[in-house]
Amino acid sequence: MTGQGPKLTRRQEAAVAALLTAATLEDAARTAGVSVSTLRRWRQEPALRAACAEARAEMLGGTLTLLLKLNSRAVRTLSKCLKAPRASDQIRASNAILHQTVKATELVGLAEQVAELREKVQAIQASKRIRGVVG
Repeated sequence: MTGQGPKLTRRQEAAVAALLTAATLEDAARTAGVSVSTLRRWRQEPALRAACAEARAEMLGGTLTLLLKLNSRAVRTLSKCLKAPRASDQIRASNAILHQTVKATELVGLAEQVAELREKVQAIQASKRIRGVVG
């Protein structure tokens, strides 16, 4: 873990890794070398929860990076399929491109809306702080 939170024991660090990769809680406990009840208790501790969240975010970040690297290649492949001999293959490729374009456009729009809402919330919070100090 790269975070600045409380230190975990080696077993707890093993438990974090196991929780992210094991299919069941029992498998994770076995992999980490602890009992299921210990793992359940640890999962309630803020330090372990934070470590799990950080590790999950790191894994997701790596996965997204890989997907973004493959994205151009996938679009080129779909683009080639637009010239496929069978009309059904052309239609599937067209639908895939259109579907992903719509999804990407929606996500960009949502990200912009979230950014605007954050700015508004920050402005409101700043305004309340100023009124609290002045008033």
